[in-house]
Amino acid sequence: MFPFSHEQFLPCTLQELIEVRERLPFADVHAPLHLTDDMDAYELHSGFLVEGSQGVFCVSSLRLLREASSGKSAHEIARSPDDLTELEHLHRYGVIRTGNGGSGKLITHEAGNEFSRLYENRNLTWFSYIPQKIEMDITTKCNLRCIHCSREASPEARQGSMTLEDYIRIIEQAAEIGVPNLTVMGGEPTTHPEFIELALIARVAGVKSLSTSTNGWLVDAALAHKMARLFGSVQVSLHGAKSATHDAIVGRKGAFERAVRALSLLRDEGVASLNISFSVMRQNATEISAMVELAKDLGITELRFLVLTPEGRALNLSTWGEDEKREIADQLGGLRVAFGNCVDISAGGFPPYDGISKTAAFYGCPAGRNLLYIDAQGRAKPCHCTGIDLGDVRESPLLDLWHSKPMQSLRSRLDCCEYSQVCAGGCLGNEEWLQKFFHHA
Repeated sequence: MFPFSHEQFLPCTLQELIEVRERLPFADVHAPLHLTDDMDAYELHSGFLVEGSQGVFCVSSLRLLREASSGKSAHEIARSPDDLTELEHLHRYGVIRTGNGGSGKLITHEAGNEFSRLYENRNLTWFSYIPQKIEMDITTKCNLRCIHCSREASPEARQGSMTLEDYIRIIEQAAEIGVPNLTVMGGEPTTHPEFIELALIARVAGVKSLSTSTNGWLVDAALAHKMARLFGSVQVSLHGAKSATHDAIVGRKGAFERAVRALSLLRDEGVASLNISFSVMRQNATEISAMVELAKDLGITELRFLVLTPEGRALNLSTWGEDEKREIADQLGGLRVAFGNCVDISAGGFPPYDGISKTAAFYGCPAGRNLLYIDAQGRAKPCHCTGIDLGDVRESPLLDLWHSKPMQSLRSRLDCCEYSQVCAGGCLGNEEWLQKFFHHA
């Protein structure tokens, strides 16, 4: 058992990997054990992902957790010294506890043998038999026209070809098969007339974690109130620390003030996880430090800097070289040290400024491993930045698309270095990596 996190940087690019596994011996190995709370277990190609209020963990087998949930003691459960060590790991992280009282349940989500048979006798990288996260665009329309938009969304774009009934069927199907995380995207999702209704349907259907991203233009007090009660995580895009910078990038005067207002309203409504997203480009790179100061002043504790990627309208912009990305990463690392007690600074697409990942269980691109993307036309893809079309979600069940032949090909293990057991390779938006996987299929 070890804590789970997914690091998108390849382990072969890190100078050192450190495995952190702490354990807590039992005061009495004969005392009955219980799960601390209800936990969901998701089948991976190798082992299981287990999630509860104590965090997310990987285990090779569910036997110890199942027997612990029945009230047996560590003495009764452990068949070997390794079993006892594993139980002590679970004890250390609060997954199990000793003593009497109400015990949690272990809820298992498995895809079924018909899908596992597809992968028999094959050399595979890590992946989940059920998507852990679905990103779903509900519109291609946006009230802004960002110069770097990967979707090329605009005020003139159509909502998309999916109907409300189509989205409801997708959401209910995702909940039924146990998909834990759903992200509602766009375009600008708040421009969709059923934005809140779809979120409510997802909650009622049983989706555990619901998130969204917005430019904040339409977020007034009433909408902020509803969003805070439906979404566990809300991201607000802010691409400049000054109104002139942000407004020029998004193509609409007054957008900065609207975004700041949205952040304040959502903060006051108590959104569980509220963060600012800042796409770093040459037009705003000089305002990185000022953006951290602004987040602090606004009382926003999460700030994510994203590297400009050459997709959509961003193809018209100058991208960053590797040396430049390293310089920005070093700057972000320094800011994280300086502001770490008040703003959690993270980065996407930049080299890891912490140098090593101490808790990552798996590495590489999540597309096709735990992420499924659905566009506003109903087409499923491993992620939005690939041209791999898996099919129409209105015509095929989600699990069939998740285990379609292109997805099976992406799960081929490359065996290119010593980390192949835990690494899924580089970004599938990179044609070089894409060719490697299909070549080895």
